[in-house]
Amino acid sequence: MASPSILYALQSGNLYRVAGALAGPGQWTDLNGGIQSFAMASPSTLYALQSGNLYRVDGALAGPGQWTDLNGGVQSLNDVPVANVPYIPANGILFGPDGPSYLDVQQGNENDCWLIASLAEVAARAPLEIEKMFTYIGTEEENGSVVGLYTVRFFNNSGTPEYVTIDTELPAGGSYYDRPTNGVLWVALAEKAYAAANAAGFVTTCYKNVNSYDALGNLNNSGGLSSWALQAITGQTIGSTTNLNNVASDWNAGSLIVLGTSKNKPTDSDKAIEADHAYAVVGYDESSGMFLIMNPWGTDSAGWAPGLDNQVYGLFSTSQEVLLQNFSEEFNGISTASGLAQASLNPIGLTVQWSYTANPPTAGANMQEEPDSVSENRSCLEFNSLQTKGIAEPTEASFSIDNPQSGLLKRWHFEVDYEM
Repeated sequence: MASPSILYALQSGNLYRVAGALAGPGQWTDLNGGIQSFAMASPSTLYALQSGNLYRVDGALAGPGQWTDLNGGVQSLNDVPVANVPYIPANGILFGPDGPSYLDVQQGNENDCWLIASLAEVAARAPLEIEKMFTYIGTEEENGSVVGLYTVRFFNNSGTPEYVTIDTELPAGGSYYDRPTNGVLWVALAEKAYAAANAAGFVTTCYKNVNSYDALGNLNNSGGLSSWALQAITGQTIGSTTNLNNVASDWNAGSLIVLGTSKNKPTDSDKAIEADHAYAVVGYDESSGMFLIMNPWGTDSAGWAPGLDNQVYGLFSTSQEVLLQNFSEEFNGISTASGLAQASLNPIGLTVQWSYTANPPTAGANMQEEPDSVSENRSCLEFNSLQTKGIAEPTEASFSIDNPQSGLLKRWHFEVDYEM
């Protein structure tokens, strides 16, 4: 089933959104809290919005909170992603006082570092892109509690915006999957929304159309690709490379960058950098050549992952040499934001500095694929096979984009590789 399933009722020639839980067999609660009957108007016809299409629901109710679709399948009115713990209303605010920040992330009990690190990266470099993802649409009552409702935007593989509607109920109230930091909810809501969008087929995971948090990474320990997440968040073409000698130049060119470590790190690597993990590049100091790296597990004030003092870095600075020793791949793409954020290399009391540039060039008539480039997609099974063998076989596509506004010729590499 596609998720979310939004019901509409046609009554007296008007189409009403069914926003509340069923009040009883054949009834629903409208936006104003009034109990309506499916048979109060003649004809009373239900519609379900699935994958952007409005389908007529001609079946009888199968049970409280359910309906029978045209094919005889039993569907649910409240089709939230399956979680390993009960949903509880979460208290908090969407964004902190300074807007979305990469410091808001704290990955929980899901193997979706590829997604959480990507959210951190976009928040660090293009926070307005995060803000534009969310639209507040009001409140409703869920199990006796008032919860907020948000529409969350992602982009499908064709770059077309798609929308899912979620509420502020979270598994275990926000203490099981992404854990809201200082009561800031946007990361946890984006994670929930990505799971719902995956069920609807809008975004990519190894288990597309599965309506579950575990489709984001825990099923068969599948993990995912940061290129999927960055593309879904920004709508831009994203790729990867195993050549990490150009991270600094990619940063200076305005790229969003997520780095991955291998499952079998070299013996001389830093043990405080987790293997088989994704990290966001949130800062670069050209004068010192030092990068600032964010672990999606979160960070405490001393730069360690919460609860893992002196064991795993949360937020840390590193040189190009150490980066090459510890990381095996780079996911990158162009930010559409006109202002790129740069975090300072001070792990405590971080500040954000802005540098404004012209909008990066966009794909169009001036984009030309170089003659020798190739582009290839691999299935999840192929990715997992390569991961099992420990073999990296990236394919690369290079593009030159001439920006008439600035007169600059810029070149980007987009590669497809497997996610650790």
